[in-house]
Amino acid sequence: MRASDAGETLAATVNPMGADQSVIWESDEPTVAAVSQSGEVTPVGVGTAVITAKSASNETDN
Repeated sequence: MRASDAGETLAATVNPMGADQSVIWESDEPTVAAVSQSGEVTPVGVGTAVITAKSASNETDN
């Protein structure tokens, strides 16, 4: 993805099926790629970024 590209929206699946499906999205390099809480990734600058989704119900777990 290049900074001039349009963003993309990611999706996450939380298991088991009955669990809270809410996720928290994070970018390890927000100056390269920003991610909204709806999973929309927007290119910002040059470089590499890792986008992570984690369960909102286990927010303190890594």
